[in-house]
Amino acid sequence: MPRGKRKATETGDKSRTKAKKPATKKGRRVPAKETAKESVSIPVSNEGEDNHHNQVEEARPNVSATEVALSTDDTGTDFSELPVQICSTSYTLGHNVSDKIKEKIMQSLYVDLATLLVNSKKSDADEKYPPFPNTHVSPIRIIPKSSGGWRMITHLSYPPSQSINDFIDPELCTVRYTSFDTVVEMIAKLGPDTELAKVDMKSAFRLIRVCPSDFHLLCYFFNGFYYIDKCLPFGCAISCSIFEKFATFVHWVTMNTSEYSTLDHYLDDFIFTGPKGTSQCQTLITNFLSVCKEMGIPIASEKTVGPVTKLTFLELEIDTREQLVRIPSEKIADLIKHIEEILNHNKSTLKIIMSLVGKLNFFSKALRGSRAFNRRFYDATIGVSKPNHHIRITQSLREDLKVWLQFLNNFNGITHFPNKDWESSDTLSLFTDSAGSHELGCGCFFNGKWMFMQWSPHLESCDIIKDIIFLELIPFVLAIEVWGKFLRNRRVYFNVNNEALVAILNKQSSKSKRVMSLLRPLVLALMNYNTTFKARHIEGANNVIADSISRKQWDRFGKLEPNADQRPETVPPLFRDRIFSMK
Repeated sequence: MPRGKRKATETGDKSRTKAKKPATKKGRRVPAKETAKESVSIPVSNEGEDNHHNQVEEARPNVSATEVALSTDDTGTDFSELPVQICSTSYTLGHNVSDKIKEKIMQSLYVDLATLLVNSKKSDADEKYPPFPNTHVSPIRIIPKSSGGWRMITHLSYPPSQSINDFIDPELCTVRYTSFDTVVEMIAKLGPDTELAKVDMKSAFRLIRVCPSDFHLLCYFFNGFYYIDKCLPFGCAISCSIFEKFATFVHWVTMNTSEYSTLDHYLDDFIFTGPKGTSQCQTLITNFLSVCKEMGIPIASEKTVGPVTKLTFLELEIDTREQLVRIPSEKIADLIKHIEEILNHNKSTLKIIMSLVGKLNFFSKALRGSRAFNRRFYDATIGVSKPNHHIRITQSLREDLKVWLQFLNNFNGITHFPNKDWESSDTLSLFTDSAGSHELGCGCFFNGKWMFMQWSPHLESCDIIKDIIFLELIPFVLAIEVWGKFLRNRRVYFNVNNEALVAILNKQSSKSKRVMSLLRPLVLALMNYNTTFKARHIEGANNVIADSISRKQWDRFGKLEPNADQRPETVPPLFRDRIFSMK
C-alpha cells in the first residue's frame, strides 16, 4: 500500500512508519498496546496464501484469517453478513473502560478507539505487544447497504493530519471511472433492441489482499479484541484506485479473449452489450464468467441479468427498445423532499448540502444539460469543512433550488438517448445577436424563422444597455425558449460572438444577479428539452445574419437570407415584460 509522504525507518520489523510516541493523558495518538494477563498465542492459517505472505518476523505474534461472525447485539444490528477477513488477538479491554464507548460502536457511531487504550489499566504484562509493534488503531463504523446486509468502514482519515490517509500520495488515489454517458453512447451506436447484460463481482474489495508489511496500519479495536483487516478496506483513500486497476485488467482479458469491445465496467459492476440478433452479448458474458472462474473471482449470481433489452445499471434503467433512460420515481420523490426541506430553513448543514449535491449529480447522469449548473451548489460548500457546520441558504441558492424543484414537479423520469453526433450553429442555421444602442435591439434566426425585439428606453435609463454580456444573453435565451422544442435530445455547439458570455454559458453560472436571472430559465429549458450544448466563440464579422436583424438592416438581411420567412415570429409577451421590468 503506497504511503506517499510517510517516511521509512530502519526498524527491526521493517515498518515504514515512524514509531508513535507514548500518549499522555491528553494525547490523541497512542501506541497500540493493550493489557494482557496472559501471553499471546495465536494459531497460523496458511490456507490460500503465498508462503512469503506467511513469513512474519519472530517479534510478531502469529495470526489467523477468519470471517467476522458476530451475533446480533442489543441494538438489533446484525453483523453476521460482514464479508470481512480479519486477524484477531486475545488482548482484552481494561475493566475501567466505559460501556458507552462500546455502545457507540454498536450504534455505528465514529469512536476514537485509540482512547480506549489510554483509559485502560496497565498490568504486569504491559510489555506484551499487540499484533505488531508500531500498530495504528483506527475507528470503525458499520453502515447498512441499500441492497441489505452491512458494510464496515474503517475511518483511516482519523485523526486529522495524523491518519493513514494523510500519508498516502493523493496522486496515487486519483481514479477515473467510466461515465454513464460512455455506456449510453456505446449502446446507442449498436441501434434499437441492443442486447444488454450485467454481472457483479461479489465482495469486491475483499478480493484484494493487503501486503503483510502493511498489516500494522489497518488495525481496529472492537469488543475487547484487536483486529487486522487483511483485505482492501473501505475507508482507505487508495482502495478504489487499486481495485479499479484490478477490474480494468479483468475487463481487458475479457475483451481480448472474446475479441469484442462492447463492454464496460464501473468498479465491480460489468455491463455487456451486443447488436440485436447476434450472439455477441452472450459471448462476452461467457468469456467474463470463464475469466472470473479461472482467477477465483466470486460472482453475485442474484445480480446477474441478461441478455435483455432493459436493465438497471448504476441505479438507472436503460431501455434499448425505446432508446431511453428511466430515473426511479422514488428517487424523484426523495429529491423533491430534500429540496423542500432545505428551502424551509435559513441554514443547512454541510452534510445535508453535500447529500443534495450527490443526489443532483445522480440525476445529472441522465440529465446532461444540468451538470454545469449543479456546480453552483458545490461552490456553496467551499470553506466549510465540518459536516455539522452550517451554510446559509442565500437568496441566490434558493432561486437555484427552485429551478430544480420546478423541473422535478413536471418530470416523468424519462430521458431519451441523445443524438449520436454534435451539430453546430452553422448546420442548424441558429444565430443570435444584440446591438448596443437603445435605438436598435436583438435578433434571432433559426432555419428561416426569425425574431426581432426592439430595446425599450427603460434599458438605457437603468444602464442595462451598457451591460453587453446581459444584452447578448437575451436573444440566446429567447431563441431557446421559442425554438427549443426543435432541439430536443440534440447536442449542439452554439456560436457566440462574446468571449465572456461563452465562459458564462459553459459554466452556467455568473456572479451577476442580472445574468443569473436569465441563466436559470435557460437551464430549465435545456433540462426540459434534454438538450446538451457547448458555447464557442466566433468573430462578430462571421455572425452577419443575426447582426443584420439586430441592427434593423432589412435589405442586408434579405440578401443574406432570401428564403427567410416574410414576417418575424412574435416575441412572447411574458419574455418581453420580464426583460423590460429589470433594473
